[in-house]
Amino acid sequence: MPPCIPVPSNRLEEQKLCVELLDILDLTMQRKFY
Repeated sequence: MPPCIPVPSNRLEEQKLCVELLDILDLTMQRKFY
């Protein structure tokens, strides 16, 4: 799965999905390290 990089886009749904994925990744990383 390619990394999700938010980019200026007309498709807001895609951006939201992207941000949500990044948030989830961030949370899992924090759980691993803390």
